[in-house]
This record gives sequence, C-alpha cells and structure tokens, in this order.
Amino acid sequence: MADPKCPFCSSTQVIPNVPILDTGEYAKQRLTGHVAEGAPESWWDKKPLQATFRADICCACGRASMCVEDPAALWAAWQSLGKPAP
Repeated sequence: MADPKCPFCSSTQVIPNVPILDTGEYAKQRLTGHVAEGAPESWWDKKPLQATFRADICCACGRASMCVEDPAALWAAWQSLGKPAP
C-alpha cells in the first residue's frame, strides 16, 4: 500500500487512522457521533447508532482530516429517519 498523502500539502508524513478520544472528566473513550434510528415521532423506541471518529494527521502542515469508521451504517440510519438524500 502506498504512503497516504496529505490532501492539503501533499506530504507523505501522515499518521493514518488515529483514534480520536473524548477525554472527559472521568474517562477516556472513543469520540462518537449519534444518530437515532426508529420512528421519528417515537422518542422511546429509538436505537442510537454510534459513529466512531478517526483522523489522518499530517506531521508536515499539522492538519488533521477526520472521518467516521462506518459511513454506510451512518447513512442507512439517516435514511431510516426519513431524511432525503441531498
């Protein structure tokens, strides 16, 4: 596999797939975004889908490019809420 390149400066000094942690007051855990699945009118019947974040970090320019680990599952949860495609 080729070295990843920074989309901003084209450097190959990139650390890929770095877990992004939520360093809250009491515990370190993976940073997650939440999308609720289920009927929009029902607040007790929702199953949250957690999207875990990771980043590619460029050590040349200092920029980080974040993404979620399972975008297809996140999109399916969004569509299950009846949200239109852009």
